[in-house]
Amino acid sequence: AATRLLMVTLALSQLYCSALYPVFASIQDDGKAFSRLAYRAVKSLIFMSLPICVGGYLLAGPLLVLIGSAKYAAAGPLFAVLALSIVPFFLSNIYVDILAVKNNYRLNAQFLVLLALNILLNFILIPSMGARGAAWATVGCEIFGLFLGFGLAAPYLRSFGPAQLLWPTLASLMASLA
Repeated sequence: AATRLLMVTLALSQLYCSALYPVFASIQDDGKAFSRLAYRAVKSLIFMSLPICVGGYLLAGPLLVLIGSAKYAAAGPLFAVLALSIVPFFLSNIYVDILAVKNNYRLNAQFLVLLALNILLNFILIPSMGARGAAWATVGCEIFGLFLGFGLAAPYLRSFGPAQLLWPTLASLMASLA
């Protein structure tokens, strides 16, 4: 139940980034425009994902009961953990677009590393934590993938860095908590 609700949520970023992909492809030779589009897309995804992440984390149990029924209340803690992967997943779609346009080798290498990490974390965490371990493995892979993906995409992102995203992130987080 927790995974199904999460998958519907994650589809938002996939649709958004699927619409952006042709634009990235069409301006791939204009480094400044390419980087500017990536910055705006990341900022938009932060504004979309942070409220969903915070709301999903804080309201996990009631959301599952509202959407499903009381029998899904037990999945609330799992959904709360999985909600922590929403922001990294949303943002990952941008570096996937960037690497798909600029360097498929880097993208495939990243997917291979993340697959191996996910399998390893599942083997380590599931025996001791059960389903919660699988959820934490997902969150860990998404967070690691975020840093790895933007690290691999960094040569194609000339005009912005993490510092420029601080204010949009803080503003969205404050609004989410309010």
